[in-house]
Amino acid sequence: MPEKGSSKTLGWWLVLLLGVFIFVTSVFFIRLGGELAYEGGTTYYIICGVLLLVSSVLTVLGRVSGALLYFIALIYTWIWAFYEIGLDANQLMPRVFGPTLIGILFVFALPALRRMQARRAVKGTV
Repeated sequence: MPEKGSSKTLGWWLVLLLGVFIFVTSVFFIRLGGELAYEGGTTYYIICGVLLLVSSVLTVLGRVSGALLYFIALIYTWIWAFYEIGLDANQLMPRVFGPTLIGILFVFALPALRRMQARRAVKGTV
């Protein structure tokens, strides 16, 4: 937590917003993915949902590892999409476009995450 009287930067707010968005997404993935897996469907959504859940918590805490975990989930998404449908661009695009855009947001959030993590390290609360 920032000290009393310190102002939060735009980067901090954007990282928080990104973390909350990923958290909400992870809840849907886990909940609906559980139903899908129960009906005999893929377990991708449960696994990815758990990765996103941990990523969101780490991101909100201002840790670079949150972004790195998201990138792992993104790679997993691309592998799953290729496995499920192959190289058909019409079917591939809906599966990977949104997650890839969020991955780009994480690239832009990395400097803010690094600053947040560095401030935490200086305060001794890594």
